[in-house]
Amino acid sequence: MKKVFWILLVMILPIISRADLKDLKEKAKKALATPPAPSTSASNSSSLASGPYHDGIKFTLSEQEIQDAISWGKANKRNVLERDYQGIWGEALGTFAKFAGGGIMPEAVVHTKYLRIAEHASDQTAKYQEINPQAIEEIKLSNNLLITCVATNTYADFPRGIHIVLKQGENIIQPMNITGKEDIPRAQVDNLSTTWWSAFTASFPESQIDPKAKSTLVIIDTIRNFEQKIALDLSKMK
Repeated sequence: MKKVFWILLVMILPIISRADLKDLKEKAKKALATPPAPSTSASNSSSLASGPYHDGIKFTLSEQEIQDAISWGKANKRNVLERDYQGIWGEALGTFAKFAGGGIMPEAVVHTKYLRIAEHASDQTAKYQEINPQAIEEIKLSNNLLITCVATNTYADFPRGIHIVLKQGENIIQPMNITGKEDIPRAQVDNLSTTWWSAFTASFPESQIDPKAKSTLVIIDTIRNFEQKIALDLSKMK
């Protein structure tokens, strides 16, 4: 009986192997017929537009990342007047943030080095001009993080009293410089009431910033001792 058992087993094994082989071939055909999953590479505009990044901002970019930023800027022209940062630019690069209250309350754009290079490429392309290598080099070598914010208030003189800080936990990062404090604010009239708004750009030292940390941009009205805050998650920005 044992001898018969082994003979039958030897006869059956090739049949099983042929069946398995056929099954594997069918699976291979299905795999080849299935289109590959979309790439998450940052090398073109379509992949960039797929969603926010999660690798955090970088203060030093590789040559490949610089070329990616240039390609992104060339492919996506920005309309500053329409604040494209709320659309494709903000969604893809994750650099746009808005006060949770909505309306025309404060909003901010974190001008990372990647974004600044993309902005330059976009602006040059719009003017049918070549990329300026010196401008790219200056961005590469800069040691500050620029954050532009739009703040609002109920009186026209508020810009001169504006101060801006970046908070990361207990760490309070003071700006190296703030531009826009001397500008004349714009007015928006709604139901006979007037709201004044103006844009400011604060420059913060990279050496004091944790590029992976959740942060809060605090816009301070030192005249009326009033604060407006915008949450910034640097870990989800490019």
